[in-house]
Amino acid sequence: IRWEDLQQDARDAISNSPVSLLPTITDSSGRMIAMFFTGYCTVMRGLVAPKSHTQGFWYMLMSAISQSPESQRKGIVLLVYTHGATAQLYLKSINSFTRTNWLWDSVPTRISAAHLCLKNRIFQPLTSSLLMLVTKHVRVRLRLHYGAHMEVQYELESFGIPRSVLLIDADGNLRHDRRSQHLKQLVAVETERDSHQEAADRQHHDDGCILVPKESDILLGKGYPTQTHAGNVELQTLIQSIEERHREANKTTKTTITNQIIHDIKSNGGRFLQQQEDGIWWKEVDDGKARSKVAMAFRNLQRATSKSKKKSKRERQ
Repeated sequence: IRWEDLQQDARDAISNSPVSLLPTITDSSGRMIAMFFTGYCTVMRGLVAPKSHTQGFWYMLMSAISQSPESQRKGIVLLVYTHGATAQLYLKSINSFTRTNWLWDSVPTRISAAHLCLKNRIFQPLTSSLLMLVTKHVRVRLRLHYGAHMEVQYELESFGIPRSVLLIDADGNLRHDRRSQHLKQLVAVETERDSHQEAADRQHHDDGCILVPKESDILLGKGYPTQTHAGNVELQTLIQSIEERHREANKTTKTTITNQIIHDIKSNGGRFLQQQEDGIWWKEVDDGKARSKVAMAFRNLQRATSKSKKKSKRERQ
């Protein structure tokens, strides 16, 4: 999902909601921090539709994760900052979080630590009850912090979360300039990445690389995805049909049969492709490698047939 793919409502939700999620904002362990400031959240006040807010957050989360492979290994730190929220707003924010448990199960990362910040202990009984709805994985990693803005922020620093990355200052003021800067940085990184990707795609295209093989193509390589490709299955069926003639033929005739198979595949629009080191692009190989692929397919079939006959013979004995 890219910024330009989002509807205007989702863009507004991101722009107006104090949510921060950037691969460059990390704790002392290098884990990305996802920050929610519910007391200033427009969706909780009914100014932004929940659906648009969810779409916006999904975009921010997936964009940040794609830019930070480390977050997929280390996980992310979840910070929910409830200062400034009324009891009703606080209840809405916790319920909203518990209803989106499915979202965290859908992304290629995990919550490795969670922090819930509250202004006073008046919400403690309610918090304890609501947190029973959160998954056990999150609950055992959750830390509760009580106190004024400065107290809580200093306590967060002891857990490796610097005050400099927060969207709220020590007096409880929302840093609009920092929020805007975070969003611009996220979109800028995405734009730069897309530009590099387009340049790389043009280079691969100029080099004769192929992004998506056709069904009639034969893919070189081992493994289930390769061997179950439609073109490979068709090649295997063809080889099975002429395996006996190939086995009884001399070397010259075998070469002729192999060349004829390659000719027939290419005449029908098929190609022999090998995946490049990046694991994305494919490139057509020369006839020498194509002959090796067909010859290997004959040998594998003959080896499998021989094993099957030996097994049947042992069972009869």
